[in-house]
Amino acid sequence: MLKYFMNLFALLFILGLILFGISFVSNLSMWYGISIVKGSFYLLLIGLFLHLIQFEFQSNNKKA
Repeated sequence: MLKYFMNLFALLFILGLILFGISFVSNLSMWYGISIVKGSFYLLLIGLFLHLIQFEFQSNNKKA
């Protein structure tokens, strides 16, 4: 599950940087790229949180 979130984060991060770079040479607003990059970091935090919960749940089940 963590690999999925890392790959999705990388995809959105690169897409956001590309859109941000394109905004300097075209009429595209730079805020599209910035918001996609910001959203990718939120997605990464959610993925890391879910991975931590899964790890804690598995370690608690092994102790019991």
